[in-house]
Amino acid sequence: AYSSSRTAFRGIELEPDFFEEEAESEAVSPHFVKLADELGKNGKALAKQTLDEKAMREDLMRDIETVRKLAESQGKGNSKFDIKEFAKTNHKEARALETSATKYVEFIKGMGEKIDSTERPLEQFKKLVAAMEDEAEKSEYKKESAEFEKALVTVAGTLPAKRSAGEAALRLLKDPFDDGKEWINLIATLKEQKAAAKSGGILEETGGSMAKAAKA
Repeated sequence: AYSSSRTAFRGIELEPDFFEEEAESEAVSPHFVKLADELGKNGKALAKQTLDEKAMREDLMRDIETVRKLAESQGKGNSKFDIKEFAKTNHKEARALETSATKYVEFIKGMGEKIDSTERPLEQFKKLVAAMEDEAEKSEYKKESAEFEKALVTVAGTLPAKRSAGEAALRLLKDPFDDGKEWINLIATLKEQKAAAKSGGILEETGGSMAKAAKA
């Protein structure tokens, strides 16, 4: 077990809005606890988001396939088939697809924002860990913060492709349907995306562990 309440920090410089005076152990410790707590809360939130993302992606895939089959049946043998007119005629199904795609893209954007808001306190936390005088305590925090950071980078790395696929889904009812091959390919692309739930679990576990230890 390790505790920040007895931790001494060597003199370091951090962003001014974190501290009002020089970094003495008595002044830094509350900020250290605050940073650790923020990492714990964000880690838990991101863990949930990785699970929610998978469920939303599956819903989007289902809606794409539903509309694809309907469009295929109505457009078969019709060289003048217009996906835009189809969307007007089949408003309920088209609207469900548009809603799923929009929600998914916005959700992915939200995940990105949560990751961005976690990076700054993580960097501040790492600076304080580096300034610890207790080597055993420092080693434990460095290990967990490194695991946390690695998992954060992993989750972040899955987002660009997911956002791109979501945006492609938004274009399905605007671009020519042709034989629906693009729809099938998009479903496959969405299916192959990694949920990163394992990394989400690491974020929750290590973040929670650091937050708990900091308050001890």
